[in-house]
Amino acid sequence: MIAPYARWSVLRRARRRAARRHYSFSAGHGDRRRISEAIRLLRWLDRRGRSLADLTQADLDRHLRGDRNRAAQLTGFITWARHRDLVDARLVVPLRQPDEPIVLADVQESDARIRTLLADSDVSLETQVAGLLVMMLALPLTRIQRLTTNDLHTRDGVVRLALADHPVPLPAVLAERISRLAHIAQNKPYALVPGANDNRWLLPSPSLPGTHLCTRQIAVNLHKAGIPVRASRHLALIRLAERLPAPVLAELLGLSQSTAAKWAVHSQTGWADYLAARTTTTGDRGGCDE
Repeated sequence: MIAPYARWSVLRRARRRAARRHYSFSAGHGDRRRISEAIRLLRWLDRRGRSLADLTQADLDRHLRGDRNRAAQLTGFITWARHRDLVDARLVVPLRQPDEPIVLADVQESDARIRTLLADSDVSLETQVAGLLVMMLALPLTRIQRLTTNDLHTRDGVVRLALADHPVPLPAVLAERISRLAHIAQNKPYALVPGANDNRWLLPSPSLPGTHLCTRQIAVNLHKAGIPVRASRHLALIRLAERLPAPVLAELLGLSQSTAAKWAVHSQTGWADYLAARTTTTGDRGGCDE
């Protein structure tokens, strides 16, 4: 496994680089790191009695533990393996971005958006589901775009969505719509996930058969429906972190422990900052409204 990757990916790129310009010591060190990280992942799986084909997104997130440098070194190997159908086509190496400012949607406005989204017949079912996943489960668009029919499980009348190791029970309004969306996807030939017998993308691209919608298109659709994605997701994370301990939040949503812990802290401090900002904006009336 490592030899083909090293020979046909890492060394091949190194030779091309050397032919174009000087192949520096630091470039060689980086290539050795890439091979070492691939070996490290395979050993990690081997200790757990797993093969590369068994690797899940939750496994990959757990293995990297939010380490941005290691993730960057492993990206090439996962991409190489994905192109050769050696791993799940939906696997994404979680390259952690610098912390972004916390932007919270107004609570009442967010709840009103959910009601409007459910009632507006002009909004497509795909956009309704994506919006509810953002506003109720705090899912990022990169995760929403990769959802498939195989991620849904129904047992004893309860619809669950597999986000990490344990499927999450869905609220009734979301369960009904996402189940309907899955049924529709089964009848779309272009929604078929490559290499899968009967697995379909929930948000397939009609123009590129076998692929899912890009996050930009999903974001555009949500914007047209009046949903501010980042602010809505941050509010949902705050709400979830209020009710769930950080380890549970991490396990349910497939977050790293550090990310879940960060949102647990924000759930305690975020509301104070939010209320202070609202008071500054609206003015403190010093009493109840009539």
